[in-house]
Amino acid sequence: MWQIPEVIKEIHFDIESFSSVPIKNGTYSYAESEDAELLLLSYSINGGPIELIDAASGEEIPDFLLKALVDDNVIKWAHNATFERVFLSYWLKRNYPEYFKSYSIPEDSVSNYLDPRSWRCTMIWAAYLGLPLSLEGVGAVLGLDKQKLQEGKDLIKYFCVPCKPTKSNGGRTRNMPSDAPDKWERFRSYNIRDVEVELGIHNKLSRFPVPESVWDEYHLDQEINDRGILLDMDVVNNAIKFDTFSKARLMGTLKDKTELDEDKSFCTTSSLLVQRGEEIRAMYVSRPLLDTLSSAKKDLERDAKIIAATTLYLSMFDKKEEAVRYMSMLCYLLSLVLPELSGSLSSIVLRCVKASKITDAGYCMDDVIEFNVPDLVKRMENASMDEAEDIRWFQNHGAVRIDPEGVSIYSMSRLFVNMKAPALRPAVVIEDGQVRVMQAKKQGKSGDFDMDRFLAECAEVEDDEDKATLKTYEDGEMITVKVKSVTYDTIFAESIDPAYTVVTGPIRIIGASNVRGLYMTDFARNMRVGDVINVEYLKEQECFSIDDTVIDFIYDRYWATQDDGSTFESTVGTLLFKRCGEVPNTWLTREGFLVRTKGDESYPRFTQKCLDIVEYDKKYDFIIAEVSDDEIDDKPFDESEARDNFIHSLLYLNKKILSPAPKKPEIKRISSEFLTEFHRIEELRSESVVIGTENRRDVMRTCTSLAFILGDDSDFGYYVTSFDYLDTLVSFARMEFDSIKPFDKRNLSGERILTMGVITNILALYGKPEESEVFDRTIRQLPGTSMSAVAKLIQAANRFMGTPSLERLRIDLHREICTILGVSDSIVAKVEDDGRFPFMPEGENIEHKMSWVFDNETGLFNETSQSFKCMKTICAFMNRYAEQGESHLYIGTDEKRRFVSGFQADIDELIKKGEIKAAGDVEDEYMRVIVMGKIRDRFPDTYQNVTPRICYDGKVLDLCVQPAKEGVVYLNGVAYYRSGSESKVMSATIEEELRNRKYLLRSGMADKIDAARRAINSGHTICLVGYDSSNSNTSDKDRKVEAFAFTDNKRCDSLWAFDPKDRKNKVFHLRRADVVKVLDERWKYAKLHKTYELDIFGFSGNENIPFDIVLKTTRGKNQFLDQNPSAVGYIQKMESGGWRVKTVLFNSLSLDAACSFYLGVSDEMDISSSQELKKKVTERLDRIVAGM
Repeated sequence: MWQIPEVIKEIHFDIESFSSVPIKNGTYSYAESEDAELLLLSYSINGGPIELIDAASGEEIPDFLLKALVDDNVIKWAHNATFERVFLSYWLKRNYPEYFKSYSIPEDSVSNYLDPRSWRCTMIWAAYLGLPLSLEGVGAVLGLDKQKLQEGKDLIKYFCVPCKPTKSNGGRTRNMPSDAPDKWERFRSYNIRDVEVELGIHNKLSRFPVPESVWDEYHLDQEINDRGILLDMDVVNNAIKFDTFSKARLMGTLKDKTELDEDKSFCTTSSLLVQRGEEIRAMYVSRPLLDTLSSAKKDLERDAKIIAATTLYLSMFDKKEEAVRYMSMLCYLLSLVLPELSGSLSSIVLRCVKASKITDAGYCMDDVIEFNVPDLVKRMENASMDEAEDIRWFQNHGAVRIDPEGVSIYSMSRLFVNMKAPALRPAVVIEDGQVRVMQAKKQGKSGDFDMDRFLAECAEVEDDEDKATLKTYEDGEMITVKVKSVTYDTIFAESIDPAYTVVTGPIRIIGASNVRGLYMTDFARNMRVGDVINVEYLKEQECFSIDDTVIDFIYDRYWATQDDGSTFESTVGTLLFKRCGEVPNTWLTREGFLVRTKGDESYPRFTQKCLDIVEYDKKYDFIIAEVSDDEIDDKPFDESEARDNFIHSLLYLNKKILSPAPKKPEIKRISSEFLTEFHRIEELRSESVVIGTENRRDVMRTCTSLAFILGDDSDFGYYVTSFDYLDTLVSFARMEFDSIKPFDKRNLSGERILTMGVITNILALYGKPEESEVFDRTIRQLPGTSMSAVAKLIQAANRFMGTPSLERLRIDLHREICTILGVSDSIVAKVEDDGRFPFMPEGENIEHKMSWVFDNETGLFNETSQSFKCMKTICAFMNRYAEQGESHLYIGTDEKRRFVSGFQADIDELIKKGEIKAAGDVEDEYMRVIVMGKIRDRFPDTYQNVTPRICYDGKVLDLCVQPAKEGVVYLNGVAYYRSGSESKVMSATIEEELRNRKYLLRSGMADKIDAARRAINSGHTICLVGYDSSNSNTSDKDRKVEAFAFTDNKRCDSLWAFDPKDRKNKVFHLRRADVVKVLDERWKYAKLHKTYELDIFGFSGNENIPFDIVLKTTRGKNQFLDQNPSAVGYIQKMESGGWRVKTVLFNSLSLDAACSFYLGVSDEMDISSSQELKKKVTERLDRIVAGM
């Protein structure tokens, strides 16, 4: 009879069930199955005894329990209670519908389930406290007396899921209790044990209750899961139809355009596409650049289409990581098709190098079909890529590091890079600082970069790996050791766990001369070199103890219940030691270990008797037996043989204690293919896009370094040859004709090599008065080529030799040759030539443009493009420092040909367009349109920094640009800076440095900062002369302090200092001091120096005042950042307009600073969400009004 409790407050229970639907399909699907059946239910009411209901064997659920399950006043506890609640909901509805009670109206989908509000889950409790989620894991961590039984998984597999019909099981599809009664009995015990463990967890965690708010969240979660999500099935079905249609259309197009065979299977067709794409990609990666340059353009276009389609497919169908590889290859192929686009494509492939996946290729299949390469590249520039978060490396002979900042190339191993990072600096920089060849600072400036030395250092680099950090054993830890040597009674061993530092020592018996009848001579007799055994590591004694090994083995094998449910019940023993005091008779069993017997029986030594195992003495770790009346069947056993057999069993059954092999620090690697494609595109860029000899040198240095490190030997040979050829061109430009050496083609061939060789041979003939048939042959056989053009010009220059009146013409011919070869910037102008082009060459503060509206390269009208180039230069000039002085942009000059073209063509074109009136002072009108119109529109706040003037007999417009006094100047939201003769995009680092330095120079604090830095570095006290303190409300007082750190190492306008007067660490603002003096006195209180976290206004404290404002205008935002640069990390652009600053202030003084700022810009700042600041402003205004 079931005993019905008077009051049921809570129930702890666990169920076991059967369903043909796999549990991996979800709890709801599992429980909904029509054959879902309750097998076992164990429960405890109010923490009392555990009862078991064997439903599978026909036992009924008592009424009081059925009522309790649906009673919202009874708390139901289970581990992963979602399963029990959902399963019992369906089970009750099917079997006891009269008891089932839902928690909503029938029309609501949650009406199928029991109300979760009366359910509690110990798994949620464990998760809230950061414990393991599994019942087994929680029990182990809490050290419960009763742990979850390990055999449960096998029993669940046997009884709870369908079985495969076989001849041996009679073709049944499900195992019933009657099919394995012994297993069923263990399954019942398993079910009861789970409730015991749940109760143990509940009791252990009772001191750490879960807040009711968390249970409310749990119940809400359950209700959301019960109800599910409503879907518009029309939309879903139409989406499926559209997906099928779009896939069919895409694949049809792919088949038509990529020459793939017709195939009915989308998967097969797409697989063929990717397979062909991989073949093409592998072919071009393995083929050297020089060989690929000879490929027919139609073949390159065909392969580019296939790669473009493959990239698109991979980015669309959840293979976005692979899409990056193909996008990189697509950039390479398109650079070969149209080298003049390699500048844009190199930027895209650089993004690929830094990316982890492509989420949107930026183009569609129509773009692939049309294959308008410029348009396709523009769309590729809009591709969405996720930047890889980890630093990635390539290492061979040298190392390459890829991080969000870009690519860094080193002539050392990765480990040395990490060790020497502070001593390295960029020696060669390309791609706006995103690609850097690094060298040691001591090796000089980038102009001193020695390529031969860099490559020689690379050749010495060998691969290295970080070694894993090994753990060390604790004293008393059980470990596995391997026998290294054996003597008569001594065994030496060493540990074998790869995760730990190896320890060695002798194996010993520590507790006595023997352990359970086994002596060291027994172990030495039976153990061989190479045997492994678990032992206790005794750190202080520097040895291994085998005592617990033997004792634990005896307990586990001869006392504990075995996996098959059997127990060791009897044996035969020889009496070794008769009772002595409290120590009872001690017997050596035929299994080779000692047991003790109860009682006072007295037997002669070495008597052999049958023994029944009765209990285990935990105090002395001994098995206790009783002498049996049974007769001994076997002949007396040999003691030595018994001991030997025991040790053999111990060794045979020993389970190694091993940890997973320690992982070496995980180094993220990048495929060499990305870098190979990148250096090849860069080489194409240097030939077609890059302007300026030194810029080309830098690109070629980078390509050569990468090719060497990657082992791209053929490309490396080509780059070295190209570099030598460029040196030849530069020597010619500088008129160092003796330096022109015969061309070494290094066994290379191809059109490029032919061109280099022919031009080198022609240049070597410059200045030779005798006629050479090389000129005539080149002109005749290679018409319309650069080789023919150069041959004609050098032949003419040579014919003009010796005629003084034609020497000027020879100079012009030399310059024209250099212009054709792209090295006119390397010409060293002669003194007598200065009058013809009286302008400084392009550099940090000089730029020459032939026109404002005609393209410098093509000569065609393109005001949008050409004027933007001019604007970019002006922006970069404004972002120079005041001490660098003015800069000049000349309009109407051609530095390459050292020719003054003038700006009359600009005026004529602008008159034609109606932007300038033909009457009046057209030159003045031209200046007005450019400065007050074009420049003012782009730079409304700083256009006054540009002053125009007409020079060189009215032919040249000189736009004199002064550096902006403060802040950073932007062009269309992008900031540019001057690097040599180029205007480049600023990185965030450069932008911040510029902003900070301009602020410091404007505020006149450079000298104060230098003095403070000297004091900090040398440990000297400083005097802040005439310091104004807002804290103490004093002014013009000298403050003697120990300055030990800047609050911001980039701005350096405030510092941390220890004030000996009140023995406190404070922040001092250098702008409040007239002068900073470094005193001879050294620090006295260095041990008391300490910094604290500062808020955005530069104050420390622990007040935690909420601060939430909106800066409504750009001017307000810029003023706020200028005054409070630390706020840059807390400012966010709002979609509705304006910028939000939300943080916490540490000191009420920060509120005062915010209040002062607000009163100065109140129309541009919204403080409605910052209550404390509103209160402060109100108080300040009241005081102001009261004082009026």
